[in-house]
Amino acid sequence: MKKSFLISSLLLLILFFSGVFTFHSLEAQEIVLNQEYFNIYPNKIDENTLIVLEEIEEELNISLHKLEKDRFLMIYRGRFYMLKNKSRIIETELGHVELPVEILYINDNLLVPIYLLNQLPGIELNEEGNFVLLD
Repeated sequence: MKKSFLISSLLLLILFFSGVFTFHSLEAQEIVLNQEYFNIYPNKIDENTLIVLEEIEEELNISLHKLEKDRFLMIYRGRFYMLKNKSRIIETELGHVELPVEILYINDNLLVPIYLLNQLPGIELNEEGNFVLLD
């Protein structure tokens, strides 16, 4: 009887300690997300490169208005441009413009291809990847 009690006690201790060590190894690990995780710089800027429109809105004198959850009105130099999330077509008063890639609305940021800004009158993209405002 003592022998079986001793064996069962030993098995219980082994199970207990194996459970404690397993639980300790499954403990959550905290990863601190810094801004460096979210800065993505393209190797090459071309017409397909997406840019956050709100970040350059003031510098390029663009007026942007959210109409619905996925539709936006962009006004530039008195011309109107209707932008839609996940669409390659922009509606203007002069007709439709087809973009090489879709417009995206992610985390309250509207991403548009450089192609769109390069098509606006008075804006050009130079060889260094900077916008040049022409008068």
